[in-house]
Amino acid sequence: MMMMFPYRRLQFPIACSLALLLLLNGQVALANDDFVVAGYLPEYRSYINVNNTAAVLTDLIVFSLQPDDQGNLGPCCLEPHHFAQAREARAYKQEQFPDAKPLKLWMSIGGAGRSASFPKIVADQALREKFVRNIKEKLLKEQFDGVDIDWETPLGSDDDQNFVHLARDLYKEIIHKSGLQVSVALHPYHVFENHNFYSHITRINLMTYDMVDGRGGHHAEMKGITASVMHLLKYKCPADKIVLGIPAYARHGRNPGQVKTYSEIVDAILKTNPDADLKSVAQRSEFKGYLYDGPNDVRRKVDMAVKDGHAGIFFWEIGQDKQHEEWAPSGILLEAAGEQVASSMASMESSEL
Repeated sequence: MMMMFPYRRLQFPIACSLALLLLLNGQVALANDDFVVAGYLPEYRSYINVNNTAAVLTDLIVFSLQPDDQGNLGPCCLEPHHFAQAREARAYKQEQFPDAKPLKLWMSIGGAGRSASFPKIVADQALREKFVRNIKEKLLKEQFDGVDIDWETPLGSDDDQNFVHLARDLYKEIIHKSGLQVSVALHPYHVFENHNFYSHITRINLMTYDMVDGRGGHHAEMKGITASVMHLLKYKCPADKIVLGIPAYARHGRNPGQVKTYSEIVDAILKTNPDADLKSVAQRSEFKGYLYDGPNDVRRKVDMAVKDGHAGIFFWEIGQDKQHEEWAPSGILLEAAGEQVASSMASMESSEL
């Protein structure tokens, strides 16, 4: 999914009819999932406290299964305990926050280094249908709500057209017959001229990060996000199917091949200044040349997504966030997103009165 290359809690009224935050055991829970707050959880991050993230997430995307060239799923890279961990998080949210809608669970297929078999599968009708059947069986077995297709990356018009065929088959078998959901992860500026593609899927997870060029700078600037969204809209993708990607990691401004997670950045800040508080950490989006989205940047992106009528936002990935026991047990960036959803939706509601 990622390309290779003193405590302050709420600042708005607790009660609002569109969205609110519930406070329980020091955690913030989003009580409205009309706006998506999703997070990818790679198998190599299963050590984090996933239950705590579920308090704020509306959707958890478990990453990922690698298909073989015969349309089978795995064995890399998800084990039974990864699926069980996700179901446990869903049960935790339902128990702790009974007024919130259940956490939706997604199974991701593919991703960087795990997509080599897609071209062969989608080009052959029999393999494609087998692949879709295997996805359906796995979703039902694991009691998941949807599949996320992360093909990195289709090359040329033949791949794109075959991807449309895959989307159509997924719609028929997964959405129409089974009542489950389908999302597709797309890189910025990857669009489909066949507009039927967008009608066959539930969401587009737009990977609005790793947008680097020779000029350097932040890899997830707002202007790049805006341009990517406008390009997708130009090709008739509905705005309310777009989920904007937010990185939980930094790239060095002059050498983007150097990467640090947000958690590593916060740890480094606290090592340099042990007396730093959440407010001072939240104001930063640069550390020793590394550029990243801090909580204030996350808030701006969430606010834009809400006001522009998009489906929501997602994080790549929640294991890179900093879970701080006192400041933000769910994750500093994740809790900032959850709070901003409620604030932005309340603001929109009041402006309509």
